[in-house]
Amino acid sequence: MARGRISSLRPGALILAFLIACFLWAVSQGQADIEQVLEIPVELHGIPEALVLTEQNADSLRIHVGGTAAALRNIEKDELSYRVDLSSSTRDITTINVENPPVSLPRGVRTTQLSPSQLTIKLERKARKSVTVRPDLEGEPAEGFRLKDLRVVPTRVWLAGAQSQVLKLDEVVTQPIVLTDLSESEDREVRLYLGGGSIWKEEETPVRVVIEIEAVEPDPEVDAPVAEETG
Repeated sequence: MARGRISSLRPGALILAFLIACFLWAVSQGQADIEQVLEIPVELHGIPEALVLTEQNADSLRIHVGGTAAALRNIEKDELSYRVDLSSSTRDITTINVENPPVSLPRGVRTTQLSPSQLTIKLERKARKSVTVRPDLEGEPAEGFRLKDLRVVPTRVWLAGAQSQVLKLDEVVTQPIVLTDLSESEDREVRLYLGGGSIWKEEETPVRVVIEIEAVEPDPEVDAPVAEETG
């Protein structure tokens, strides 16, 4: 009997039943509560000219948000940011308690977890200093050639940055200048290694190194053929 009933259903009714089932499934999915994780960048604004940022415990906030799929789709992720105004900050460590939620969220979306709940920002007085540029040489020129001269232009540069880091420097080193198998003079731009701290070079003009290579003149006494002795 069951087979007879099923076979007696018209194809249109079966299609309609299938569409209704799909619709109900889609509605149930849209109403189900789900969770997402958002990374919200921290933007620092208004750092006083006389100060330098030296430490920050987090570049972004990580929040877990919950809600229906429809509500979560309304989050404009590319426009989310947490703005911190430091214009009234002084030299020292600033601790900021992050409100929850840290940003405006669409209706129906809630935050379930926030990390970190505090931002720690350290500012330090800015300083500047003129230091020597020291070339870091590696290798030897090609056989039959030698290094005639090497000049760094400029020989000194102005550095700026956190006072505790800048004032202890007397020189700054270039990236390795490889001379291996060099047989002709060159003029290169080189980077400076500043230690990875809160220091930068003030001038935009690049540092150059002028390498002069010359051929080695043969030594007549060393290279002269040895005369054979006769009996």
